Amino acid sequence: MMSNPAEFNNVKMKQRILDVSCHLFNVYGIETVALSGVARELNISTGLLTYHYPKKAQLFSALFDQFFAALSQLIQQFPTQAQPQQVSRSYIDVIRLIWQYQFLFLGSNFIIQSKLVDSERYSDLITNTKEVFKDFVERLVLAGTMKPIEHPHTVD
Repeated sequence: MMSNPAEFNNVKMKQRILDVSCHLFNVYGIETVALSGVARELNISTGLLTYHYPKKAQLFSALFDQFFAALSQLIQQFPTQAQPQQVSRSYIDVIRLIWQYQFLFLGSNFIIQSKLVDSERYSDLITNTKEVFKDFVERLVLAGTMKPIEHPHTVD
């Protein structure tokens, strides 16, 4: 629990900055949104924003960490022995999370080229996300909720 109101306000402001940044990155693309645009959207000074996140890379890193933590939590909560409806709900929760942070996937070239995050760490995120979907689909198939995907037929 936070002992002082100023500390609470700092945490609240940091979360507002993250929420608005995530929205702007999703709508306009991470490559086009500047810190000044985030500040303008929040109706705060750029100085106040840079007090909390001095560089765009730090803001991105905080969002990246937030996504990774939420994905990890969903993975841990995934029902191992569950009804198909529970498995489907968990699958939808992951899709919803990815949609909420879609800029992480749509802006991959910019993220890697700008070195907003270590390439190995970014690669781990993509791999983990793919593995979650693969695991979900396999569980849905095993539960009989989803038909297995047939390999495509080719014409010689």
